[in-house]
Amino acid sequence: MDMSSGKVSGQDAWSFRRHYAEVWKNYVRANFGSPADVAQSFQIDTSTAEKWWRGSHAPQGWAVDFSYEHLGR
Repeated sequence: MDMSSGKVSGQDAWSFRRHYAEVWKNYVRANFGSPADVAQSFQIDTSTAEKWWRGSHAPQGWAVDFSYEHLGR
């Protein structure tokens, strides 16, 4: 991030996005027993839950907020 301009480069955003998939993977593995449990809790399809479980994809903001507000985790 260029602090003088307050701008974030596209590369910074991409790097954070890739890192966040790993953070979310660690979260779901610590709090759920399987991708099926993730799918049921978030009411998402199994394919998406498996991607979160593997860390190849991260959720959109709604899932993070839902987890914080409703799952108490």
